[in-house]
Amino acid sequence: MELDVQLREEALTEEDRMERGHGNGPDHVEQHGEFRSLRNKRNNWLIDRQIQKTETFTGIEGINTQDRAVQESMGPVRPDHPLEG
Repeated sequence: MELDVQLREEALTEEDRMERGHGNGPDHVEQHGEFRSLRNKRNNWLIDRQIQKTETFTGIEGINTQDRAVQESMGPVRPDHPLEG
């Protein structure tokens, strides 16, 4: 199997560097200390209810932040509960 890989030779744009829209850029993470996401379980991922009604199902900015919200809100894994399948 042969892969056709094309490399980008131009520098990252400011938008690429900041990872806007994904929730993982420097504007989305605490820069001093533990580098935790600013949108987190403690503040309900800063859900915007108006955006939730009109634009996105979650109301949470950034795909990575949405993913973390799903993972963190599902609760602990229960080892005493048998896996299906």
